[in-house]
Amino acid sequence: MPGLVGVLILNTGALTNLIPWRAIDKYQHYLGMRPDIRTLISEKNLGADLLLINGKDHPDLNSALVYTSPDPYGNGPVIALDKNSAVCQQLLTSYPDRRVWLIEGPTRTGAGYRVTAGPLNSSDLRY
Repeated sequence: MPGLVGVLILNTGALTNLIPWRAIDKYQHYLGMRPDIRTLISEKNLGADLLLINGKDHPDLNSALVYTSPDPYGNGPVIALDKNSAVCQQLLTSYPDRRVWLIEGPTRTGAGYRVTAGPLNSSDLRY
């Protein structure tokens, strides 16, 4: 019986220490990764659009790539880094029917993702 009481005390202590620690969202914006692009996609109704992210590979592009369509010609958004004019021109040529959005990443804004231009037609943009 004393062993059972000890186990119950240790389990209670572990739960009282673990649950609040997990509940405070200790990984919020861990290594600069932000889920803000998900909110932006739903608020602006960015379905089959091309989103060009202006920012760094990590964390700006890596945070957003989770929400890109697994099928590049499907109904979801295609997210790419606004890296240079050759890459952007190839993207615009590959997706001529998609609306284009230019988005500043968190490393540029100091906060979350922000739309700087869009919706644009791929024919309107020249890199």
